[in-house]
Amino acid sequence: MLRFWSGPEYPGSIKLNSGTFLLNPIDTGRPNPLHPSLIVVFGWLNAEPQYLKKYIEPMQKLFPTSSIVVIRSDNSLYFKPESSLETTLAPVVQMLRGELTGPTPTRGILLHTFSNGGGLQVVKLRRVLSRISSASPTEDPSPRIPTGLVLDSTPASDPLLSSISTWAPEHPVLHALAVPPIVALYAVFIATNALCGHPPIFRELRETLNTPDLLPTVTPRTDAAATPRLYIYSDGDRVTPAHEVEEHIREARARGFDVDAEGFGATPHVAHMRADPERYWRAVVRLWTRVVSASPCSPALASL
Repeated sequence: MLRFWSGPEYPGSIKLNSGTFLLNPIDTGRPNPLHPSLIVVFGWLNAEPQYLKKYIEPMQKLFPTSSIVVIRSDNSLYFKPESSLETTLAPVVQMLRGELTGPTPTRGILLHTFSNGGGLQVVKLRRVLSRISSASPTEDPSPRIPTGLVLDSTPASDPLLSSISTWAPEHPVLHALAVPPIVALYAVFIATNALCGHPPIFRELRETLNTPDLLPTVTPRTDAAATPRLYIYSDGDRVTPAHEVEEHIREARARGFDVDAEGFGATPHVAHMRADPERYWRAVVRLWTRVVSASPCSPALASL
């Protein structure tokens, strides 16, 4: 059973539910106006704690006055009912809403999404926020929260190829033996997903990520450029091939999104940071600088 870190290794960690964990700021002094109030990490499918830890610790060093919430993603993501997924995401929804209604001005939200499993959690979160937005149609639609989006190793466009690359062993014989059950399981999922009235999952993933109103009630409804984004990908990624990411980048730019991209040569899936940490985190900081500079309501600008 997958276990998440807790206790002395992360003394500020709070288990919000089985799939969501909160890490309080490591610097409890005066909040830095150049740091986001909240960083939301959408983990890749079945990400082990020791690997996520390698991303969380640099985030804490770069943004010590930011809270970090981590959302796990496992195989049940594909089969859980919507109500169960909403329960997992409920604390995140509350925190996002709190950025709008809290007693102190928000410093913004950084979404850091890993792989297609993390991207699908973004899709689920958007569904929940869309329902809230529909229930409160009189809310001010103007942008109120500076928001940035990191897309690490996502989005792919071929779910079957991605599934085989994720789950089938590399050994040729074992790979050949694994493909038929993977295809069968994939067929069951596709049929179930269609019977539930949902669109194909990767088509919905790619379309959602190129929607200006990515987080209804949080991001603006029509201004795509108001939410800068960073794509991190590579030619060596077999789960999310480079050409599929680059196609999404072209679509995003055509729709008016503020896009930056970092291509990492031959690095494997969700392993780009390990190849060049300095370049990776420099790109993330550069993204957040663009978010702060682009936002008319950023408290950082007001403090200058």
